[in-house]
Amino acid sequence: MTPEETMTYYVDAIEEWRKDVEIESFIFAGYSFGGYIVAHYAELFPSRTSELILLSFAGISKLTEE
Repeated sequence: MTPEETMTYYVDAIEEWRKDVEIESFIFAGYSFGGYIVAHYAELFPSRTSELILLSFAGISKLTEE
């Protein structure tokens, strides 16, 4: 599995779970690799992410504001 496929797997799993339990949006906190995953989720589903807290996140070189 490629790194992109791995990230897609985790992000899709979060989104499917969110739909199953009928949650509208999240406050995410992620540490290390978890921060990397939730940051990608927030990029793909910004309307589903109300807050994003990254603690010692891995693999993200620069955050941008929109």
